[in-house]
Amino acid sequence: SLEGSMLLMGHTRQATNGEINLRNTQPIEEGHIIGCHNGSINHFFDSEKKDYHSDSRELFKRISAQGLERTLRDAEPGAYAISFVSSRDRSLNFSRNDQRPLYLMWSKAGDTLYWASEYWMLIALGAKVGSGKFQYPVSVKPGVNFSFSLGSMKERIIPLVVEEVKPSTTMLLPKYCRL
Repeated sequence: SLEGSMLLMGHTRQATNGEINLRNTQPIEEGHIIGCHNGSINHFFDSEKKDYHSDSRELFKRISAQGLERTLRDAEPGAYAISFVSSRDRSLNFSRNDQRPLYLMWSKAGDTLYWASEYWMLIALGAKVGSGKFQYPVSVKPGVNFSFSLGSMKERIIPLVVEEVKPSTTMLLPKYCRL
C-alpha cells in the first residue's frame, strides 16, 4: 500500500540536447516509466525525428519499450545518471555510468530518501535540516540498478553494494555548508 506515502521528483539541470519546452520538462513520462536524466546521449538524439525532441525522452521511451539493461547498454558511450519510477512493478530505480555521479541520502529513521547528482547538495540539505537526522550520502555504483519497492521504502528489492563517500579536503562546498 502507498497510503501516506509521497514521492517528489524534479530535475534542475541545464538543457543539453533537444528543445526547451514543456514537453521536455523533467520528469518525463514514457509508457510505464516516469524519470529524470542527467547527462547527454548524443547518439540517441536526432532533431529531425518527430516523435521525440530530446535524448532524455528517447532514453525513457526505450526503457519502457525494451527494458533497462538493453537500453543502458545501447546508451554507451553516452553519459547518464537516472532516477525513474516504473508503474509496471511499482519500483523506484537509480542507475548511472561512470560519466555522471548520483548520490542517495537516507534519513536516520530510514523513512525518507533524498537523491542528487551533486554530493554537496545533500550535505547542504543535511546541514540546513540538522546533520544528526541524516546518514552520510552514498554513491550509486556505476553499472548497477538500485531498485526498491514503492510499497515499502525499507524493503529493498535488489540489494546493492554502494560506496560510502566522505567529503574530501579538495571538495568545494558552498559557504553555508558546515560538516
